[in-house]
Order: sequence, then structure tokens, then C-alpha cells
Amino acid sequence: MVDRGHGPAVLMIPGIQGRWEWMNPVVDAVAARGRVISGALTSDRGSLRNLGAAHGFDNYLGWVDELLYRTGIKPVSVFGIWYGGFVALRCTAHRPECVKISLQVPA
Repeated sequence: MVDRGHGPAVLMIPGIQGRWEWMNPVVDAVAARGRVISGALTSDRGSLRNLGAAHGFDNYLGWVDELLYRTGIKPVSVFGIWYGGFVALRCTAHRPECVKISLQVPA
């Protein structure tokens, strides 16, 4: 799990490779302007959660819940990279109380 920076919180959901470390330059850039939270996707090495076959794609919702629980932050802006975009969309649809909708792009 990574939790860097201060200010408005952003939950960054990595792509299918599952590792936030591959996006460390993005984490650093976001952390320069706010707080970025991320981690290894479900069942990836170092993840906060294991994959449960009974939950299917919703395993990722549990992963998001765990990240937000550990940081104590709600609501957050959410963005996903590649496959993580599908996870972000699912999170937005099923956890609206956890997501802060923003159409602004920082300068």
C-alpha cells in the first residue's frame, strides 16, 4: 500500500499488471499536488486482499474498501489506469458514498 502527499485525496487504481510501483512517476506527480493512495490489486503479491472466487470482479470493491478503511478517507477522487478504469467505474457505481466526483483537472 502507498499513501503519499497531503491535501485532496486521490485513489489510484493500477492497471492489469496489478502493481502500483510500475506507476511510481505518476504517484510522485499526484503526491506533489495532493494525497495519493494506491496498492497492489487483489491477489497480486503484496496486496491487502486475496481473490475470492465467489465474489468475482467485486473482489476489487473489497480491495477499495480496505484501502479506504486503512487510510480513514472518504470521499476520494478515483482514477484507474487501463484495467483499473473498469475497477474505478465499478467503485463509482457501487460505492457512491466513497467517491468524490470532480470534473476539474489540476493545472
